[in-house]
Amino acid sequence: MVWPAAVTCPSFSLTSSLKLAGLAIPPISTLPMLTAGKTAVLRFALSNLKPGVAPLANAILELEIVAPNPTEYRFTNPKIGGSTAVVQLTGLHVLVKPSAVAGPGGEDANQGDTWDAISASIPVSTLPNPLPTTPLSMTPLDTRAIAVGAYSSTGALNDTITVGFDVLQ
Repeated sequence: MVWPAAVTCPSFSLTSSLKLAGLAIPPISTLPMLTAGKTAVLRFALSNLKPGVAPLANAILELEIVAPNPTEYRFTNPKIGGSTAVVQLTGLHVLVKPSAVAGPGGEDANQGDTWDAISASIPVSTLPNPLPTTPLSMTPLDTRAIAVGAYSSTGALNDTITVGFDVLQ
């Protein structure tokens, strides 16, 4: 996937040096509701980062997701597992867009900066094989939630989520 050299979003500027990964979000009607007490899991293969980060070649970023209502996503508990060396992470950004629209999308104007201040050392870890269908048993990078409006809230249409990192080295 080729990303534009520079795209400006509310409170966040994507540049060619930023690490990015993109993934289709399941139709919102198939996601657990907030009141169900369980979450669905989105996993990004960090081997797709451009440029690559060698210790993360077999690692994943995991986000838990629910639908608090038919027009909104709620992302929680970002985790990175499978790193072969300690990696420093600063700033995690969640961008959402309709899948038919080009580019990475935009951050939510109200809560998009919730994970901007994350600063963490990602420890060496081993992923279970096979990966569980439930969330990984590891400490999240942040326990706060980000609510993001859905663009494709009816039918089988999908939105796309892109994640960006200020620093990942």
